This record gives sequence, C-alpha cells and structure tokens, in this order.
Amino acid sequence: AMAVDAMDKVRQTEMRDDPGAVTKALGTTDRKTLKGLMWSMRKNPRGWSQRQANTMHWLQHSGLKSARAWRLKMALREVYARAAVTNDQHLARTDLCAWLSWARRTRLEACRKLAKTLSDRAEAGGRRQLSWPPGDNYPGRWRRGNVLMVRVMFLFFP
Repeated sequence: AMAVDAMDKVRQTEMRDDPGAVTKALGTTDRKTLKGLMWSMRKNPRGWSQRQANTMHWLQHSGLKSARAWRLKMALREVYARAAVTNDQHLARTDLCAWLSWARRTRLEACRKLAKTLSDRAEAGGRRQLSWPPGDNYPGRWRRGNVLMVRVMFLFFP
C-alpha cells in the first residue's frame, strides 16, 4: 500500500505541476482516459483490459515521472513475490537491498521517502522480535494478504 501511495503522489504532483506534458504525451485531454490511466497504474497487470494495456504501454514509452514511479512499484511487488515463492532469506535481503538502492537514487521524492521508510523498518526489525501469530490487537482486520505479508517480512527482518 505504501508503494501505491508513493506512486499516486508522483502521479498527482506531475498532473498538478505539468499537466501539459501528460496530455501532450498521451495525445488527448480526455478526462476518462486520464482517469483510466490512474486505475491502470494501481491495478495488477494480469487484470488489465485491452484498453488499459494499451494505455500502460503508452505510459512506459512516455518518459513521464509516473512511468518511473510505476516501475519502482512493480519492482517492489516483484521483490515481495519472489521472497514469498523462494522462501530464501538471503535472496530476499539481496533483492530488497537492490530495490532500496534504486529507490534511494531516484529523483522522485515520494519514492525516496518510501525507500527510507522501508530501510528504517528493516533496521528496527533487526533490533526487535516480531510476534507471530498476531495478538488480539488485530480483531477482524487480519486478512489473508496481511498474513502473507507478515510471513514475507520475517524473511527480511528475522
């Protein structure tokens, strides 16, 4: 969720500061297309419609800041997916460190802030023991995705 928030901040900033670049690259000022781009960026690529796939193909070749933010988000998603599949702590840490290095060097402030947050949490995770399973402070909100996330986080922060 933090990666999506960072990507959304970059997209919103780009639309606010330089809407002409987005509409020029897109070739239209159609509000529906711009809104479709927003939802396409948030969605899993496997769930894209043909129109969304075309829009995202355009985005990747546009050179916009939004495209870089989307690539960072998808790379982080891949880091977590690979960690969940391989269950290899060394590989998970290596992948996360590579992603953090990339995100720290980007000129996108929201993505740099995300990298700092994840890095700070990694350091904190090494200093304290996480509890599993979660305690009573998660009533009713503990979903399957959260359980998977905690299992993956144990790979990064034992």
